[in-house]
Amino acid sequence: DSSKPVEMPFQVDAKSNADGVQGILQTFGKSIRPMTITKLTLSAQDNNSMTVSILAKSYYQPKKTLEIKTKEVK
Repeated sequence: DSSKPVEMPFQVDAKSNADGVQGILQTFGKSIRPMTITKLTLSAQDNNSMTVSILAKSYYQPKKTLEIKTKEVK
C-alpha cells in the first residue's frame, strides 16, 4: 500500500566532548521528522571525549500519483 509510511533505518556515530554529545542528542530531540531510536550507545574515553552511536529509523511517505483523465460531456 503506497499510503503507508516507509521505514528508513540509519546510523550516526560521533566523537566529541560531553557537551558535544549532549548537543547531538538535543538535535535529535528537536527534529520535526518522526524518528525511533532503536539503540543508543555512549562510551567514555580516557581523554575527556565520548563516542555516541545511534541506530534509528525515520519514515517517509511515498509520493502519490494522480491520474487526470479527460472525458467529453455531451
